[in-house]
Amino acid sequence: MFEIEKISGEDKTEFYKELNTYLEGLLEGETDWLAGMSNASSLLYLTMDNINWAGFYLYRDGELVLGPFQGKPACVRIQMGKGVCGTAAKTREIQIVEDVHKFPGHIACDTASQSEIVLPITAEDKLIGVLDIDSPIKGRFDEDDAKGLQDFIGILNERLIWPDNSMSISEYQVKAMRTKNRFTSVEGQILNASLGLAGEVGECVDHIKKGIFHGHKLNKDYVKKELGDIAWYIALMCDALDLSMDDVYRENILKLEKRYPNGFDKGQSINRAE
Repeated sequence: MFEIEKISGEDKTEFYKELNTYLEGLLEGETDWLAGMSNASSLLYLTMDNINWAGFYLYRDGELVLGPFQGKPACVRIQMGKGVCGTAAKTREIQIVEDVHKFPGHIACDTASQSEIVLPITAEDKLIGVLDIDSPIKGRFDEDDAKGLQDFIGILNERLIWPDNSMSISEYQVKAMRTKNRFTSVEGQILNASLGLAGEVGECVDHIKKGIFHGHKLNKDYVKKELGDIAWYIALMCDALDLSMDDVYRENILKLEKRYPNGFDKGQSINRAE
């Protein structure tokens, strides 16, 4: 059993030094993210004064999903940019909120909460999730808390193997095709996919053209959305022809590696056989 003694909260520098020493002990020899986050949330809840919730939200499929925590039952899913947690996740910046009732779009999971601190968790520039701590006292958190908790997250990053949040091509194809129409024929699906690809590529190219030649601002979020729509119609075409997107992309890579074994070469491009 791991014994935890109450830490004095009078000197925050010393508090977080002891807290993080406890965390290192808890994680000794353990790399599983679920076990580590579970013990980390318990450690925070037991040692920090004047808090009523401590835990994690994990980034899943474009939103935050409730992870290990201590406190009252909480909101299960939070959209990116919504509330304090969603804002921290979207901006990847620490949010220190003196009065949660003054925060635009605040999501009230526990009416007792008055102040909040949320820190994004990232690894290799990928968003893992957020650490969220609530207090029933206004102005409970400050920059000293932010620094100490950043070190706390740093230890988690060093010790734990995070879940892979990336989506495989085959997973995308399955999820995308859940939203397709019910076509009466394969030909109808192929036609829909062909027209859709032409339309979405046109919208994407038109936006880029206006950004380059017409002085419009190039909106990367808009381009990303259009590329996503293009991917959906590619999935639809593959579905119609009973093809796996994994196989399509794999064969394309094999073709490119054969054509340019050492990377792109202008001479090989000019003189290639196919």
